Amino acid sequence: MNVQIQEIRSIFNGLKKYPESKNDFKNILKYFAEKVLSIIAVDWVLFKIIDIDNIKTLGEYNQRREGAVSSISKIGNNDLINKTNLESYNILCSDQGDLNIKIYCVIPKVELAKQTEIFIKAVLNQLEMLFIIFSSSYYKNNKIKDNYNIYGIKE
Repeated sequence: MNVQIQEIRSIFNGLKKYPESKNDFKNILKYFAEKVLSIIAVDWVLFKIIDIDNIKTLGEYNQRREGAVSSISKIGNNDLINKTNLESYNILCSDQGDLNIKIYCVIPKVELAKQTEIFIKAVLNQLEMLFIIFSSSYYKNNKIKDNYNIYGIKE
């Protein structure tokens, strides 16, 4: 138990600053993807940030183990939100109820221990908070209009 607590502490204490750029946020996604892969024996992980109101992807990050073949097919936002057509995946989601965004973690279907699910949900909730901090300062600093996503790409 002490080893697990130390691992959790090291994961969340590894971030020393809030993201200030798109590259910073991408590095945070990569950092958490590596941590998820370090505790679950799967070949890949996908994080997807979705605006629940208009069902648009705000960001996405996919990481796989070296040499692994990623078998991620196109996963629709409607399927994630409604939890349909995803029998071959484990889907976990951030769980703050008062936001219009959700961050999803998609991994191949495996049996997950309850502690592992709790850990991944904590990662997703942390990512959600960091995304809100990043996007609010990013939009404010760059005066990006509503029809642009966090990467500055016109929708």
